[in-house]
Amino acid sequence: MLIPKRKPYLVLTFLFLAAFNQTAFSAITSLPTTPPVGMATIGFGTGQSYEHIYSYITPSGGLNGAVQNFNVPVYYADPTPGDTDLTSVCNNGAPCENIGSLSFQNVLWDGAGQPVSRTNLAGGAIILGGFNLTDTAEGGNYAFLQIYSDNAYPAGVIDGGSYYGKINGEIPGYNGSPYGWSYTNTQYNFLDIPYDVVNASQGTVSFETALVQYTTNSVNIISDFTWSYTTGYSSNNCAGSVASLTCFGVVGGSQISQQNSASQTLLNLYSSQYNTVTYNNLVAAPVPIPATVWLFGSVIGFFGWFRRLQARY
Repeated sequence: MLIPKRKPYLVLTFLFLAAFNQTAFSAITSLPTTPPVGMATIGFGTGQSYEHIYSYITPSGGLNGAVQNFNVPVYYADPTPGDTDLTSVCNNGAPCENIGSLSFQNVLWDGAGQPVSRTNLAGGAIILGGFNLTDTAEGGNYAFLQIYSDNAYPAGVIDGGSYYGKINGEIPGYNGSPYGWSYTNTQYNFLDIPYDVVNASQGTVSFETALVQYTTNSVNIISDFTWSYTTGYSSNNCAGSVASLTCFGVVGGSQISQQNSASQTLLNLYSSQYNTVTYNNLVAAPVPIPATVWLFGSVIGFFGWFRRLQARY
């Protein structure tokens, strides 16, 4: 949670959930393809109430942005002795296995309170998704670490949670009633709604999020991705109901991008704060087979198939 930039985080979370459930009291499981115009008003907590997400923004800062769907397999360079299902070779040269998949939705947005005024404009991002464990024999506990950097914390800071990060019910609103959230077809869910407000510090906020498997004294980082948003003042933010206002909002950002390794910054921040826990950077990706090897193998395979075909006839 970005305390300096997201003081009304809990309020916004519940308003965000209410917006997508105005007619049905059930947990949201995905982001709408177009932004809602009105959000139901819930008198919960204190701070600004950002009751309208009126635009999705493109990574270049333009209008008519779209929800990004990020789906990747999760490979684990499993250190467990005697594991017999390590069928792939990963980027560190070690045997690894596909244990499931990450599925996330990500979008940049501009919003405002009600009534719309110069003092309650906001812009930020939403990330909603989770991890689907398909190799149930792998077992274990899973969660998400997250760090961010911005003008206030240029060297980075841990974004809430415990030594293993956070997951599911440790995030406000999970499977809540009457409003709540979860994510379709994943057991381990994650939601974040960071934003900046007008007249506050604007600029770029960069995030690194990592899927981990953890025990009481160790955390294995097995997948890692980055994303960001940038707020400021732009004529693109002067559309519609805020045309006469300050034109504050999101002016750019980056969508989710998978990384080949967790950053040293993330490892250092967590290792320093939780110095009795061992953090292992086990991010793995399958090593691609060179095209020449694939072609050679395909030719050999074809002639083998052809000979078998001839033998049958």
